[in-house]
Amino acid sequence: MIDTYFRIDGAFVRVSEFSGSMPDSDYLEGAIVCTIDGRGLLGLEHWDLVDQLWAYIVNGLIVLDQENHFTCCFPDQALRLRFDKIGQDLVRVTVGDESHEVESAALRSVLKQGAMDFFSVMKAVHPAASETWDEYLSKANTL
Repeated sequence: MIDTYFRIDGAFVRVSEFSGSMPDSDYLEGAIVCTIDGRGLLGLEHWDLVDQLWAYIVNGLIVLDQENHFTCCFPDQALRLRFDKIGQDLVRVTVGDESHEVESAALRSVLKQGAMDFFSVMKAVHPAASETWDEYLSKANTL
């Protein structure tokens, strides 16, 4: 299960249910809620600059294929995100000090769908950056 939220005036609004204009399209606060096989990988408590976080995740999955691991910090806080391949079929996902091992195919499927949904909505709510959203839609489509 994956869902993305905008954080507007301290409240979380599902991206899929958002209407109107963004209060600050250059500083998009929000969160990604991701659960795989009953394991909560990301939650509302991990809110940050959600558009940048999605870009990091998409790029991270591409790097994971090349180098078997990927590490970054969340865009606006010192919270570490790390992916490590474990054999052929598992990935260890670490957020801060919490780690979970999940099936690689399930992780890719869920994150790909979440990224595609998010960047598609962004084209509608922030069309001035359509070129960027198209770039990440193209990258996410390869996952």
